[in-house]
Amino acid sequence: MIFLDSEKSIQLDDDFECSSIGEIKELKPNFFEIGFKPEILPDWFQDFLDEHFDGAGVPKEYSFCVRANNLSDTEQTITLRFLFSPAGRQYLAPHHWIKKFGAWTWADATSDDRDYVDIKINLAPKEQVWVASAPLEEPDEVVRKCIELADYFDFLTYREIGRSEQGRPIPVLETPERDLKIIIQATPQSCEPVSWGILHLAHWLTIPTHVTRELLDRIQFCLMPLTNPDGVALGMSVTNSLGQVPKFEYHLAEKGEGEAAMETQAIWNYFVEKKPDIVSEIHAHYRWDTMWRTIGWDDSEAIPENLREKNEHLITAVKAAYPDSHPETDYSVIDYRKPSHDVYGTREMNGIDILGFWLQAIPETIESHNADVREFIQTIAWALMNE
Repeated sequence: MIFLDSEKSIQLDDDFECSSIGEIKELKPNFFEIGFKPEILPDWFQDFLDEHFDGAGVPKEYSFCVRANNLSDTEQTITLRFLFSPAGRQYLAPHHWIKKFGAWTWADATSDDRDYVDIKINLAPKEQVWVASAPLEEPDEVVRKCIELADYFDFLTYREIGRSEQGRPIPVLETPERDLKIIIQATPQSCEPVSWGILHLAHWLTIPTHVTRELLDRIQFCLMPLTNPDGVALGMSVTNSLGQVPKFEYHLAEKGEGEAAMETQAIWNYFVEKKPDIVSEIHAHYRWDTMWRTIGWDDSEAIPENLREKNEHLITAVKAAYPDSHPETDYSVIDYRKPSHDVYGTREMNGIDILGFWLQAIPETIESHNADVREFIQTIAWALMNE
């Protein structure tokens, strides 16, 4: 889609990876309204939400990303109004983002509402920018960074554990094989870009400190910075290119009968191959009024008895590092015995002796997000090593 204001020489478009927009309207000169990109969930998942969450629960349509071009030879100021869907608006709280000269910074939101946000942009002559709900990163760029790291650092190995329906790689960076293993997995909810923090972790492991060397001597780190590449490229929130929901299809992948999303099947097969001690899924998003960090784990009473002592040891370490007395931290405990929880894949992972610990890392800035991910993984890795 290309929208051109020929009089002002302002062009808005979605002809690039990560774009996520609906209908565009010009409300007045240099003021444009942009609808959200509709996202249809598969019937089984929508039925699950209807039964357990009155149709709410896991959101969708909580992403926007457009490219704005000033085709003129003069500086111009424009305002973009992004409309939020009823299903996704609670997850579209500030910050909003703008990419200039290849770098993401906060956007200037001139007004915020639960139904829309207005973002004012100053465009230099011939300038092109991205405006988005999050600091999105194209799948090819994530893969390029992974390959570059593995080529430069001998202790990192690059591999692809599968490909999406549209042929995009699902990349993994592995440190040397060890008895203890942690998989750090980007959430398949594609509008939550966490490749920044996961690849920052890879860079941190290259620093020759006592901590990193001892961790690398004892633990294999398997870094998965991109798990739903088609969803990222297509500007979706939770679905892939076939309208499946990779995050919530582990119960299908476990069957191995070709019913699960290709991405989920590839991830599940990797879990089975590696048999890690922990899978840590990383998230990044905001919610109105509750913009806190959330840390989660498996309910010890629900998991197999042979995993409980290890789980409690790790929970104790996490609580010590992130006490819930701090208002910025919230705990989320998953108990797959509850029907509303039995979609997260914890039952399937526990069945092959994997514990789940996850982080919703608040991206105040990309740099703070990076530090948040590194601090969390260091906490659980050190606790695992010293169990």
